[in-house]
Amino acid sequence: MDCKRIEPALDAIAHAHKSNELLKVMNELREIYGLSHLAYAGLRMPDLADTDPYFILTYPDEWVERYWREDFFRIDPVYAASRTGFLPIDWHALDLQSPDAHYFFSQAAKYGIGAPGMSFPMRGPDGDAGAFSFTVNVKPEAWDAFKNRNQSEIAFVGLYFHERVIRIWSDEHGLKVRPSLTARERQCLQRLAEGDPPKKIATALKLSEAAVRLYLKRARARLGAVNLMQAVIIALRANLITVP
Repeated sequence: MDCKRIEPALDAIAHAHKSNELLKVMNELREIYGLSHLAYAGLRMPDLADTDPYFILTYPDEWVERYWREDFFRIDPVYAASRTGFLPIDWHALDLQSPDAHYFFSQAAKYGIGAPGMSFPMRGPDGDAGAFSFTVNVKPEAWDAFKNRNQSEIAFVGLYFHERVIRIWSDEHGLKVRPSLTARERQCLQRLAEGDPPKKIATALKLSEAAVRLYLKRARARLGAVNLMQAVIIALRANLITVP
């Protein structure tokens, strides 16, 4: 993972307070990775299982309007797979031969949207769910190399994107979001609480020191702490880590 490449985007996401600020981050990511489009779908928001999806997209407005008007939720195989799945979804692996899927992608292609692409389902601690997707214009023989080179970073950014959307949405609706950390953030913060410096943590977890520092920085931001000492205290109180 190229920490220097993604850190500016993560910082921008952490400081976003409106959807148009997150859309700006999306467009910056398109430039960084050479993507055709990025799309975020908030599939289920906290405490409200039946709300309409919450979208932030770089797709053409004409396609978005048509998608809603013709209720393409019914036949979109990416949307269906993202609602039920937990693992990354390579659009090439979907059943695109069914009449509905074939029709859907044939129409999307008219707006420059289609495979190759990937979606990353997201699940949060408050029942929330989302999906972060990208499409890219590469030849079929170059797709696997592009995917293997970039998918982990894009998924990593997508996780924080989803969390920020949930935070913004919850603030707008007066809901309290419980503190949460990813597994790596928890591991790094736990070892920091035990007195290990980043270099030692990196060795123990088989990560680069830059990656450890990034995980700690993101943990601090997610917990709303002003420094790492406060992050440790908040994490302890929330039972995210344990007392050494």
